Amino acid sequence: MQLSHRVLPKKPEPTIFSIGTKAYFENPTSDILAFYLDPIKPHGFGANVLEALLWCADQCLTNKLTLARTTHRELTTDTGSRIDIVIEGNDWVVAIENKIHATESNPFDEYTGHLERTYATKKILTILLSARPGEDIGAWKRITYKEFLDSVRKRVPTSMLEDSANKWAIFFRDFLLSLETEATLMEIEPSQTDFVEQHYGTIVQLCELVESYHKHLIDEATMNLTSALLNVKVRSKVEQWDAGPALRFYMDSWPSESNITLVVGSKETGLDFWLQAYAYIADQSIKTGELTFAPNLEYWTETRGSWRCWRTIGKWSSRADVLRELGKLAVVFNQFLLEMPPI
Repeated sequence: MQLSHRVLPKKPEPTIFSIGTKAYFENPTSDILAFYLDPIKPHGFGANVLEALLWCADQCLTNKLTLARTTHRELTTDTGSRIDIVIEGNDWVVAIENKIHATESNPFDEYTGHLERTYATKKILTILLSARPGEDIGAWKRITYKEFLDSVRKRVPTSMLEDSANKWAIFFRDFLLSLETEATLMEIEPSQTDFVEQHYGTIVQLCELVESYHKHLIDEATMNLTSALLNVKVRSKVEQWDAGPALRFYMDSWPSESNITLVVGSKETGLDFWLQAYAYIADQSIKTGELTFAPNLEYWTETRGSWRCWRTIGKWSSRADVLRELGKLAVVFNQFLLEMPPI
């Protein structure tokens, strides 16, 4: 089976949202989208982004899109369900359910009923913003991300989009590129379809081989950790990150899902391995400067500082090398966690 660069997916251009090796998350994406759709937020686009979305829905609500109140994020219904984005004007309401990778299994009829009861005197427009083309779902009009992004680029003035003096314009261009990348990840070229169909059996065998390789790597890493930490009980799970499979390892003696993660990244000529460590530390008084437990680590926090995170600055192309470093890192990380105050 001869692979051609014409068949392999094109590597997307990096964005500020992709360089941290974090997977796509729907909630932060909806937060950013809600900011730019809100005409009164200080991004400098006014109602242009919202109007671009409404144009896709063949709707013009009023001559001037004046908001009655700030945009709602995750508006809670009577039964506890949450609508992603609700923008409320003086005599209109736009509700948006944002879907790129998630399944469309939401209670859309319940959403509609809640909106009709809550905003009985206003015109209501409901939009399903999705990477997938398809039918509308009840009153929810489907708009694809491609349609939305094309509309933004046509209808938001170029002078606004390319304003290098406006930081929000710079972030927005990168955000659009990030959305375009996520949406097109689901697309496949005709040449790729033909290639898969011609070599389907071999590809299935290769996928099974890769899965077996990951299981073997987990077994080797588990033995390595058990030896390094003197027969502790180790459990593991595999997550799919943008960078590649992430093999997480948890020790029973570590607090609240603290773990070390071995990331299996890919490159044209083979593999890139690196390590990340995650410690749950609820005590916010423990500052960053007190948390250096090994050299050559990059540090950041998540979930308002409760999760303290480290990544090895270097990478390894050898399985033996990264497994050896995994054992070393586990020893110092284990000691670090044991010295932390109890949760």
